[in-house]
Amino acid sequence: MPYGNAAGYDGYMGRWSLKLARSFVRFACPEPPEAALDVGCGTGSLLRAMAAEFPDCRLFGLDPSVDYLVFAGTKTGPAIFVAAEVEALPFAQGAFDHCLSLLVLQDIRDQAGALREICRVTCRGGIVAACQWDFAHGMPMISAVHQAVEAVAPELYRSSRSKAGRAFATLAELRLHWASGGLREIATAELPVTLRFADFTDFWLPVLSASTPTTALVASLPADARDAVSLHLRRVLLGSRPDGSFSLTAHAFAVRGRTG
Repeated sequence: MPYGNAAGYDGYMGRWSLKLARSFVRFACPEPPEAALDVGCGTGSLLRAMAAEFPDCRLFGLDPSVDYLVFAGTKTGPAIFVAAEVEALPFAQGAFDHCLSLLVLQDIRDQAGALREICRVTCRGGIVAACQWDFAHGMPMISAVHQAVEAVAPELYRSSRSKAGRAFATLAELRLHWASGGLREIATAELPVTLRFADFTDFWLPVLSASTPTTALVASLPADARDAVSLHLRRVLLGSRPDGSFSLTAHAFAVRGRTG
C-alpha cells in the first residue's frame, strides 16, 4: 500500500526515524557534505538530522508523495524538495557529493535500478549510503503489533504478509548489493535506537493512524478485534505491571560506499 497521511506517519514512525537519522548521519558522512540528496525523504527526519549536523550543506529532498514533501517542508530548515520516483531521478550526473536514503530500500521494486540511478547523480568519489530496519529481529515496535494481529486474526494476517515488500535480511546482503552496484570502500553498521514511551496509550494511539502497512492492517480490523489486539499488546509490553513508562529498542542496518 502507499503510505498514508504524513502527520499520522510522523506520529507513528517519525520519532523512531529521527533518532535513527542522527546515528545514521554520523555513520554515513565521513566528511562534511556540500550538496546532499535525501532519496525518499518522507516526512523529513533525515533532512532534519542533516541540517542540524551540517548547517552549511545544500539539502535536497526527493519523494513521490507531494503531501509528505509539504509536511517535510514545515519541519526542516532550508531545503529544495522534488516530487519524483527514485528509479528516475530528475538530476544531472554527479549533482551531489552525498546521496543518502533512510528506511526506503524495502519499498523499492527495482532495487538494482534505483541504486544505479543514485550512483549516477553522485559525483565520482561521493558517498552513497542507506539504512533500513532489521526487519527479521530488530523491530519490536512493529513485530509486536504483527504478532498481536496474527494471534487475533490469523487469516487476515497471513493475507497481509503475502503483500509484504522485499527487505535485505543481513548486513552481508546490503554489502553485496552495494558491491554489485560498483561501489567501493564499503562499510556497514548496526545502529540501535531506544525509545521511551510515557505509557501504553503513548505507544497505542499512533498504531491507529492507518498511515503505514502495519497501522493500516490494524485499522482494517473490526472494532472488537482491535480491542483484542490492544489487550494482547498491553500484556506483551507491560506484563503484569501497572500502566506506566517503558522502553523499546530497535536495530537498523546501515551501509555506505563511494562511487568509482
